[in-house]
Amino acid sequence: MLFGAAWTSQAAMCGVSDVQITEIKVLDGSPATQLDTSLNATDCIGAFEGNNSAFTQPDYNLGYKDDGWFNVDSYNGWWDTPGVFVEDDALQNLQGKGEIDPGWIYVGKAEADSGFSFNGATMDNGETSYTFLDSLLTISCPDQEGGICDDASSGTFQWTPPATNPDALMELLGGEFFDKVGIVFKAAKQFVIYEFDLKDLGLDPVYEGDPNYAFKGTWDLSDTLVKESGNGKIVSQGLSNVSVWARDPAAIVDVPAPTTLVLVLFGLALVIRRQFMQ
Repeated sequence: MLFGAAWTSQAAMCGVSDVQITEIKVLDGSPATQLDTSLNATDCIGAFEGNNSAFTQPDYNLGYKDDGWFNVDSYNGWWDTPGVFVEDDALQNLQGKGEIDPGWIYVGKAEADSGFSFNGATMDNGETSYTFLDSLLTISCPDQEGGICDDASSGTFQWTPPATNPDALMELLGGEFFDKVGIVFKAAKQFVIYEFDLKDLGLDPVYEGDPNYAFKGTWDLSDTLVKESGNGKIVSQGLSNVSVWARDPAAIVDVPAPTTLVLVLFGLALVIRRQFMQ
């Protein structure tokens, strides 16, 4: 279901430095790496007016076209691509209907009402299912009294996947872990989306059996999720929920050299050999 113009008006403009990674850890027993220079988000869109809890939610949650609002083409006009942060040439054939699927999986949400405890979502193809760990995302506000994030506009986050990916998850994903993550921050009736792409961060993809990456970072939405106060001043709004999506990447296939190229190279080798023997 798409919403009318009241849902599409834009609030403030986001910046990729709103959300930053400050620490990366390979979950193979290695120590964490504190970054000298924090890594900004790869991209962002928003802020927009709207309640993301009311948007189209996934059914199977397998990254299929139109299954969840991240996988809808130009949803509410907020992006002009087949899925958020997914171009035409990155579409996949996940459901056997051609390369039409953006690949976004809904991972879960942390709500202010529950103290920002994360609630993992479930993937299910009818034979295999997997529910993401509730410990996957931690939202904290160390500058707030008691570290509580109620009405906070800045804080920290921690992304802690299992050291290696469970068999059920890899079976559903097809052998490669997520290649990008989308994080949605919401305050009142506004929300903003940030993308982190592993390739753009300079990190290798994670395959079946490989150790995962854990991240720590910061978020500051005080200039992005804002409202006009009664005296006309622009003020920040307190965070109400954070939701996470992750993209199931296309399988990497070793493509054999074209037959014509092989024949050309073989012919060239024969010419060189004959010249050498002369």
